[in-house]
Amino acid sequence: MHKRLNPGRILLLASPYTWLTEHTPREAWLGGFKKDGENFTTLDGLKAILNQHFQLLTPPVEVPFVIRETRHKFQHSLSELSLWRRIS
Repeated sequence: MHKRLNPGRILLLASPYTWLTEHTPREAWLGGFKKDGENFTTLDGLKAILNQHFQLLTPPVEVPFVIRETRHKFQHSLSELSLWRRIS
């Protein structure tokens, strides 16, 4: 992303981080697993990738959203939203 944004610009990421092997091979997951016996979150993975060129501006916030599956069935989920400023 650092090649697509000018320094000082903001990157907004929002995702429920639903890591499922049927959609994303486990080796491509950014987080959601244990690393060296400790929980390694997707935010940890994002920091590892983005910290060279971006600064996390504020702690992430949870944003609720609803997916309508059928006329009478809905799925309520939370997406994590983070804001990053391009620094270099």
